[in-house]
Amino acid sequence: MDTLKYSKWPVFLRMQGSVLPQMVLPLTFVALWSTLISVLCRFVHNLSVSDVLLTVLGFVVGLALSFRTSASYERYSEGRKYWASLQLASHNLARTIWVQAGEREGELGKHDLLAKLTGLNLIVAFAVALKHRLRYEPYAYYDDLDGLIGHLQTFAKAATTPEVMNPRKHSTIKQVGEILGVSFAESNPRKVIKRATQPLGNLPLEILSYLSSYLDEVCENGTMKHSMHQVFSCMPSPTAVSSCSDGPQTLPSARSTKS
Repeated sequence: MDTLKYSKWPVFLRMQGSVLPQMVLPLTFVALWSTLISVLCRFVHNLSVSDVLLTVLGFVVGLALSFRTSASYERYSEGRKYWASLQLASHNLARTIWVQAGEREGELGKHDLLAKLTGLNLIVAFAVALKHRLRYEPYAYYDDLDGLIGHLQTFAKAATTPEVMNPRKHSTIKQVGEILGVSFAESNPRKVIKRATQPLGNLPLEILSYLSSYLDEVCENGTMKHSMHQVFSCMPSPTAVSSCSDGPQTLPSARSTKS
């Protein structure tokens, strides 16, 4: 979904970001099924059932849907809290690096300034890499990520091959099925990971390792005004990182489909 686009249509008529394309087939099927039952009841045979059965069945289905919706929203809300905590920690760490890390005199000052900019880029790269990991995109050739970690030696970069960068295109029928939300037309997102020929590693954690190394360096050379304990307390929480990284495996299907 492109958030930069603006539509003057009312909300219920906008197709961008709408679930309407995915509801076309289910709604069409329900309409045809209801029409068939109505025609059979009117012209062939009465298919009516007891009102008690409908009441009991409606109660059971409603209870199941209510429980499923509550569990899904709870996990969704938990994921938002973890992502908000990562966002806050990233802002605090970036502010600490830019304000509290000083520059030495001479040529070392240029090195320190470039190192600060690199540290800020690593914070951005961490968030982008975590987004791709949640989408089962474990490599390093993506447009919004390649420029941020191109100078780092990571498992994801080593595993990126020409075959991975040029995946096989889907047929027109499969693309239409994905747009309409047909379940058997959607590709398994884990297929990319299963077909990997080299270790993929955990790119967000690798980026955090490089960032920790930089923070350790500025604390050792005395350019950081805060103590090492105060600086590393600004790092993202391991619990939040682990929970966000494992999001696709722990989210219920009702919420993890579009994570």
